[in-house]
Amino acid sequence: MLITLGCSYTEGMGCYDFTDFPKHLTVYSDGVTQEQIDHQYNQFHKKSWPVKLGKLLGYDKVLNLGYSGSSQSSNMKIFMQKYRNFDFYEYDVFILWWIPSSHRFSFYRNGRVFSIIPNSDTVNSDEVGTLGRHYLNFIQNYPEDCVLETKFYLDLMEDFCKLKNYKLLWISEDDIYLKNTNKSTWLGYYEHNFWGPIGDNINPSCGHPNEKGYDIISKLIYNSLKEKHPYLIPETSSSNMEWIWDGAPIEMNIEAEKESQKLI
Repeated sequence: MLITLGCSYTEGMGCYDFTDFPKHLTVYSDGVTQEQIDHQYNQFHKKSWPVKLGKLLGYDKVLNLGYSGSSQSSNMKIFMQKYRNFDFYEYDVFILWWIPSSHRFSFYRNGRVFSIIPNSDTVNSDEVGTLGRHYLNFIQNYPEDCVLETKFYLDLMEDFCKLKNYKLLWISEDDIYLKNTNKSTWLGYYEHNFWGPIGDNINPSCGHPNEKGYDIISKLIYNSLKEKHPYLIPETSSSNMEWIWDGAPIEMNIEAEKESQKLI
């Protein structure tokens, strides 16, 4: 079983079906119907690199927790909310975490995990953008403080996977800082230079890879696993892989959290 965590690149943002959708628009554009949005997100999830990688690996199941705009802390929070007490006893579990940019952060808002991208004017409201800028000014030591925050969550995930006997690997655009501290679980990022091979296979309306771009990413990751981590590739491939996308935050409250603890 492959479990993936990350942001919009892991969710599959950019795999638009332009059959009845204008090429100059995105799911965030004005005038786009909910039906169109739902259809496009289904395309994103179905054609994302986690699904493509799962098929290349010949796995039985892919659980994709990638969610657009996520931070490293929101990835960890949502994963723990949903699957901390879940027993995947039927599977050998491999977690691949494409860690979002380290300067992103999250907290709970109205019972849901809420992420902030400090330097994004396209997705932030004025209020959220102001909060993000104040955060970067407040920490003073950028990007080192942000990377320390990321390392904290990565350390927690490593410990959790050891406890559960899960395999874990990660990639990040901040690996220049992280790779020497968590090198045993580092898959590599710049080393394989995703963006060079992707070339023009980018959706110009949103800046994310299109389906062919995600094909390239999945093959690059697969080749890296085959070379450096062949134990993650089963001898017998599944011919009927199941995949699920479950990356959206869920509403929580103290009572619900108390109930979840009873499962431990």
